[in-house]
Amino acid sequence: MTFPRPLIPILAAILVAAAASPAPCRDERPVRLHLSDGTQIVCALAGESDAGYAVRTTWGLEIVVPRTNVIAVEDIRSSAATRPTSVVRFELDDTGGAEKTEPRLLRNRGSEPRSEFRFLVAGRPDAVHRADGASVPFETESRPHATVVTVRLKEPVPPGGEAAVAVRTRDPGACARVSAAEAVFRYRRGAPADETAVIQVTLPPGWKSLGTTPAALEVPKGTLLFRRELAQGQSFDVEVRMATSSR
Repeated sequence: MTFPRPLIPILAAILVAAAASPAPCRDERPVRLHLSDGTQIVCALAGESDAGYAVRTTWGLEIVVPRTNVIAVEDIRSSAATRPTSVVRFELDDTGGAEKTEPRLLRNRGSEPRSEFRFLVAGRPDAVHRADGASVPFETESRPHATVVTVRLKEPVPPGGEAAVAVRTRDPGACARVSAAEAVFRYRRGAPADETAVIQVTLPPGWKSLGTTPAALEVPKGTLLFRRELAQGQSFDVEVRMATSSR
């Protein structure tokens, strides 16, 4: 079996933890784990510990996923009873720019299977991939203040169905410089539907957080996690104040 490249470091940590951990119990529930590299695992959650999450994968492997690799756990027993989890990831650099990865849900409201979808994004798209890390072919067309992205899925979406993809874009002006050694990152997430919004911000190498609004969890060091339940139409504003480690 060949895994997509983004999954390889995560899988290596998972398999090391699995070898050193006891077998999970059988009180299982279906979940979707959102991993720190932007990929997802749909599995059965059997238990939790300080080390991580004991799960059984769809191919039957029993493993423990380290807590440091998981940024959100989504219960998928009943999609109508639980909010979907949307994870937006930012990787900041010392030039003031950022690589942004955000989810897009492609819904087929027609009466025939559909494999081509179009949507707008801000910034310049670099890549589109499925939840398992597989690349999705795409084309772009410039518009004022936005870009039209056209994707063509390998497997058509049936009528009434949906497919999730993640879009990576480059924003050269994501951070506002306060001085040569300080900067501020701000982002607003608007909820297109009821959702659990998770925002992950990775600081540039050699930078540290001076404070955040609202409070964030820093796991691992240099990666900040924000989380909030949003109703359709609500917004979630985050701010990160940061400086070089030498400051």
